[in-house]
Amino acid sequence: MRDGQHRHTFSGIATKGGYQQERNFTTAEIGSAENRWTGDNRARWSNAEYDRLYESFLTTLDRAEHTRQFVAMQRLISEEIPAYFTYHAVAVTAHSAALRGPKALPQGTGTFSKGSYENLHEWDWQ
Repeated sequence: MRDGQHRHTFSGIATKGGYQQERNFTTAEIGSAENRWTGDNRARWSNAEYDRLYESFLTTLDRAEHTRQFVAMQRLISEEIPAYFTYHAVAVTAHSAALRGPKALPQGTGTFSKGSYENLHEWDWQ
């Protein structure tokens, strides 16, 4: 299981558990000798349109456009490969309106990921 080449060459043998991130389906995540068999695209699926949508998805600030890109990526996945998202990880940062400082987590990170509380020293009660 620790042999990266084996995991990427025989992807059906070593499936990834847990939820899938959109990044996992990009061409850049395909493991190869050149990148020392790293990456999470073990199916080795590559689609230039998906890669373009993903790059745009990362930088789009408009919520409606962001949603359109996400839907288009999911459509490509469902039409071209047998992968289905059964749930999406949701990270919530709940706090009182009087608390200033907490930041929203980056897309695809867990509740206690690195960066969740990186600015804790700047938080302040108003």
